[in-house]
Amino acid sequence: MARKPSDIVQPNLRIREDLRRRLEREAKKRGVSLNNEMTYRLDRSFEQDAMRSNEEISEDMKNIWARYGEMFHSLNKQGDLIRAADALTKYVDLNDDGAIKAVQRVRRVIDMIEHEAAKLPHRMHTTGAEQ
Repeated sequence: MARKPSDIVQPNLRIREDLRRRLEREAKKRGVSLNNEMTYRLDRSFEQDAMRSNEEISEDMKNIWARYGEMFHSLNKQGDLIRAADALTKYVDLNDDGAIKAVQRVRRVIDMIEHEAAKLPHRMHTTGAEQ
């Protein structure tokens, strides 16, 4: 018959004598049995592992958000550049061949930036607004 998770079992545990003495000393300090002290410390080790995992996840999330923040800041700067270029091209004398070519190059760069921004997660555009 299989054991239930709530069953109490008596495993045979081999430990060094110095560790047994330390556990016994700590059990006396806390006013509990050696068995209780060992069980408490085993339980606590699992809790600490879980806490470490949570801390690692939290640290990973902080790093990811920092990278996204840098990316979106860069996109906002690109959006500012595009808006400035748009405003500038409105004031250029389009009767000048050199100005016309410059405006065409600016438009190609704007299109390229917007095309690359469309590939980013969440479809963020260089204007910083979500689609």
